Amino acid sequence: MALAAAVAVGCGNSHALVDTLGSEARSGPIPVRPSPSLPSDEAPPVADGEASPGAPAGDAWTPGTTITRSVLRDDAFLQMTNIPPAWFVDIGAQYTASLYVPRGLMLGDGLSFLLVFGAVGANTESLPAYGPVADTCNLLVMAVDGDQPSDNTDGRNFEAYYCALKLRSELEADGTLGPASAFLVAGFSGGGKDAMAVGECGGTATFRGAISAGVNEDFATYEIGLIDNPTSRALPFVIVNATDDSVVNTYTTGVLTSMQQSGFTDVSLISYTGGHVFPPLATMQQAVDSILGEQ
Repeated sequence: MALAAAVAVGCGNSHALVDTLGSEARSGPIPVRPSPSLPSDEAPPVADGEASPGAPAGDAWTPGTTITRSVLRDDAFLQMTNIPPAWFVDIGAQYTASLYVPRGLMLGDGLSFLLVFGAVGANTESLPAYGPVADTCNLLVMAVDGDQPSDNTDGRNFEAYYCALKLRSELEADGTLGPASAFLVAGFSGGGKDAMAVGECGGTATFRGAISAGVNEDFATYEIGLIDNPTSRALPFVIVNATDDSVVNTYTTGVLTSMQQSGFTDVSLISYTGGHVFPPLATMQQAVDSILGEQ
């Protein structure tokens, strides 16, 4: 399941080879990235309604649209994951994953794969918010709503994690994604906590980074031990919180400090203004770029 290397494709679509398992862990003060100032929040203009050339047969990979793909339970595949066998019972027989296809779609290594989470398990409902950054950064964005009840947070997270691993494998096999396509996870508010937890499960062997926006809890440290994956502590965790967010702002410093004290060595903060709302395009673009290596 581990990728030895990945091609980092930022919003500028330039390439740089990055060893995902050999990057040096950072220590010391937590870096605080300045708020970006871009001239416009508009996604790059492209023609909608035309299927992308080279798309796999049978799939309507039309840029700017949301499509669905079935994800089936595959016990042989499941056993190859690092999901603990005790949680296999929570993986259902079939799921429907929603995928936002970015405008200006480029297939292969240049296409990154982003798994997203919404508050209170409303993952699919959160998908449209990621459209602008997907268009700008060439991200194929996936969301899936689990079958487990909302009070079984770990079970729902394992459902999403399994679906992402399975679909990622299938999309690489059919050529939609390349073997070096970056794999990220993100969420806002309650979904930001789920992104932390699933990022901790996958660690650097699976994910390139995790973006948690609008969060007031250090959920990643709570999940340590659920899956024994020490590489997760080297995963880039980007916290994106508004300075005028009354829900989370007083907790931001505590979230960052507690993660660092728990051994997470690559934690950074990107700030914006606007209250407890999904971050603007420029801010999310900076968060993606900070993980993919495009500063």
